Amino acid sequence: MKKFGLKRLAVVATVLLAPCLHTATAHALVIYDFTGVCASTPNNCTGQATGVLTLKDTYTPGTALTLTDVMSWSYSSSSGSFNIPGDGSFYVVGDPTLGFDGPLPASGVASSVPLFIDISGLGNYIVTKNTSQDPNLRWDIQLAAAGIADSGSTYQWALRPPSGPVSAVPLPAPVMLLLMALLGMGAFRWWKRPTV
Repeated sequence: MKKFGLKRLAVVATVLLAPCLHTATAHALVIYDFTGVCASTPNNCTGQATGVLTLKDTYTPGTALTLTDVMSWSYSSSSGSFNIPGDGSFYVVGDPTLGFDGPLPASGVASSVPLFIDISGLGNYIVTKNTSQDPNLRWDIQLAAAGIADSGSTYQWALRPPSGPVSAVPLPAPVMLLLMALLGMGAFRWWKRPTV
């Protein structure tokens, strides 16, 4: 009789715990590295400028960029550096009427991405163009508050590979532990019950 009861308890526990062993995929942020060669013009940066555009994990590489996708933008050149944090700092992303809505590369590197990101405040923006839009001035990054007005004719956007493996995360562990504890207490109480 006890063996049959324990088997039944094991089946009930398995049925109750099965939904708790559900796993969800963890998503990584989408990060693009910008590299631009500075033009040889007065009051411009020299050498190479770099930037990091961080997008939310909901962005699908290779699709048009929207305002809700952008998390942050950091930039550095010989003219200076700045970091623009997330929500509220970006005013407009893309201009489909002019063809400036990307897309950023789905993989690897791209050197012809028509992209426009307007940062809140007058004279603050990121623009990269394709060769048909402007063969000479192909990138232009400005931040008036930092005194940065950099531009050049050669650039690239590179999709950064995820920093680690994206793995399944078991959810929700606390509920599973609670159910196991309750079932264990019930089994112990049933086993220790007085026999009549």
